[in-house]
Amino acid sequence: MNTHARIGIGVVVVNDKGQILLGKRNKTEKRESHKINYDWDWSLPGGGLDFGESFEECAIREVKEETNLDIENPHVISVYNDNKRVGNESFAHWVTIGMRSIKYSGEMNANEPDKYTEWKWFDLDKLPEKIFYPSAEVIARHKNQKVVSICGSMRFAKEQKEVAEKLELENDYCVIQCIYGGDKDFSKGSSKNYTKHEEDTLDKLHKQKIDLSDAIFVVNVGGYVGNSTKSEIEYAKKTGKEIMYLEQE
Repeated sequence: MNTHARIGIGVVVVNDKGQILLGKRNKTEKRESHKINYDWDWSLPGGGLDFGESFEECAIREVKEETNLDIENPHVISVYNDNKRVGNESFAHWVTIGMRSIKYSGEMNANEPDKYTEWKWFDLDKLPEKIFYPSAEVIARHKNQKVVSICGSMRFAKEQKEVAEKLELENDYCVIQCIYGGDKDFSKGSSKNYTKHEEDTLDKLHKQKIDLSDAIFVVNVGGYVGNSTKSEIEYAKKTGKEIMYLEQE
């Protein structure tokens, strides 16, 4: 019995319809996940973290090896410690790092048919039964606990607060706001003139908030998007975040 936990990566690959990719298990396989002692049929793409490898590198490699797709900008969305069966001599203890990518290219193929016989896209409300439960934990995080940063001009502070409230109450999102100044009227923009150092600090912190988020929501009333918000949108694209708009462009 191996007495050391191992690290695995499970990757939620999302297409432009919001569907996720799952692989159909070849039940004749013999690998460590077989020791989970659980009857499962479907799984996210993923696998074990190689020595010296980053989470992102592992996600990109595993998805390519298994599905033939090239994903971009995968980011961490969850951590799951599967330690519920310690003491069972056939137990394989894995810590699963959940990742997500919303951008990919290539033609999908079952590159490792000894592990997965096919790959299919599924709607989140029509998922198959018997999903490998570390994968199910990652999918649950993807479905139900989205973290969203609000981006937009301070002149739309009122609208940003309204959007944040709606996203939390109606969508169950965890929302990060960037509104300063209490109940001040920002209808004509911020009344404070920030120094260059303060502007750079706020910009850096806003980008860090995007790093912590799964998506950004751009409050673009009347189609207006200022330079700072444009910079945040470009950063979100670069880091593979989902981008939502109040008014579709």
